Amino acid sequence: PEGLVRVFPRSWGDDGAVKGVHGVDLPSLGSTVVKSVAFSSDGGTLAIGAMAMGNPRIAQAEDWGRALGAGALDSVRRLLYLADGRLLMAGYIPALWLAAPPYDRLITVPLEVTIEDLGASADGVWVLLVDDHGQAWRGRGSAIADMLLVVARPGLIAGDIHADGRLVLLGLEDAVEVWDAVAGRRLHRWPAHNVRDVAL
Repeated sequence: PEGLVRVFPRSWGDDGAVKGVHGVDLPSLGSTVVKSVAFSSDGGTLAIGAMAMGNPRIAQAEDWGRALGAGALDSVRRLLYLADGRLLMAGYIPALWLAAPPYDRLITVPLEVTIEDLGASADGVWVLLVDDHGQAWRGRGSAIADMLLVVARPGLIAGDIHADGRLVLLGLEDAVEVWDAVAGRRLHRWPAHNVRDVAL
């Protein structure tokens, strides 16, 4: 349903199998459409970005529904947590936004392009940006303004990056590709149809 976010805590048995999964519904966001969710590395904070909701929502134990920052964003397309705990966000205008704990202030990073997708390594150190011109940009989350172009591919809409900062996964409209971001060389390509997201 629109505006619904359901959290599933994991319960593992000794054999690694899931013993039981019970969803917990957070209070409804109304008629808005949720576009992106992300957990912090310690699992203690959940960030939620949605269409026409205003600034992202931060959910923490007893503090659900607090709006992040103050009135800077209309809609959030993508968001993720970086290694240092900061939240990185992209919307529908040419800019990125950063917020550090306690997430009460937004820092704007102006861009010349609009970001279609954000990807980050599992440790949050490396970041991959995919813009609306079919370009993939790579860099460290600690220096988000100093991204380097990996490749430009027609139909590129999604991407993710490995913890080594070198291997990137790209989602195109008709294929999924693996690239060596340092050498600028494609390693693998698999035909696909209607790709919407990719993950390493």
